[in-house]
Amino acid sequence: MELRHLRYFVAVAEELHFGRAAERLYIAQSALSQQILSLEAKLGIQLLERTKRRVRLTAAGQALLEDTRNIIHQVEQAIERAQRVARGEIGQLRIGFTILALHSVLPPMLATFRNRYPNVQLMLSEMSTQAQLEALRTKQIDVGFLHPPINEPDLELFAIKTEAMMVVLPSQHPLARCKRLTVQSFSLYPLIIHPRYEGPVLYDQILQLYANADCQPTIAQEATTSPTRIGLVATGIGVTFVPEGLCTLNYPGIVYKKLSGSIPRLSYAMAWQREDALPLVQSLLNINGLPLNHASTD
Repeated sequence: MELRHLRYFVAVAEELHFGRAAERLYIAQSALSQQILSLEAKLGIQLLERTKRRVRLTAAGQALLEDTRNIIHQVEQAIERAQRVARGEIGQLRIGFTILALHSVLPPMLATFRNRYPNVQLMLSEMSTQAQLEALRTKQIDVGFLHPPINEPDLELFAIKTEAMMVVLPSQHPLARCKRLTVQSFSLYPLIIHPRYEGPVLYDQILQLYANADCQPTIAQEATTSPTRIGLVATGIGVTFVPEGLCTLNYPGIVYKKLSGSIPRLSYAMAWQREDALPLVQSLLNINGLPLNHASTD
């Protein structure tokens, strides 16, 4: 017995007329009558009483009609759900992100995504770039918001934006009134920086900035998150660097200053497994108007 046999039966049972049911199903009346007879033979029960004047459900037919409607409804729901999953409209999306992405590119993208796909469950995990790469390799997350450059041939990257780095000084610092600073102007002040494993590319850029100016920074302390480093600056321990997107954060006791000359920059990108990209990843890319198969691999 196939699902179409049940659909045929429901049409006849609801119309109680083979001609109208055949029109509804776009098949010949004789073919429909034959299908119903075949169904009754397979089930070993009579579903319909037929006379020249009318068609009527038997008690067995009435019972089958009620259950069959439920079955067809469940099948239709299952098909619709599968189609919505394939279109990236429902399901679960596991996202890794750095703390800097949380303060920059992530909130507007996810706000738009949630409005457009309210039935998608987002599982968010804060991770360093290196931790995200491992999580993508082991399929613990589906997509990451991290910081290139990245040399991972199995990953696809979509570059989102690049931000210049700013210097963070205590508000009482002698240079706090300057509009733009050179490295030499603050090189004697201790540096607060993130551990290199949290972001080796940016770490090396900052140290290279000092080297290009023939300066040697004195690292006062390492701290993982930008808010922690900014808080330490406010205590007067030293200076630090943050991407310009964080300058909207209003911390008491600090000021943000632009740099002159060669400026370190921080890039943001989305990353996902090239071979195992979920439809939901494509939906997230659609927020930026980018087809998944046109993403860049910078």
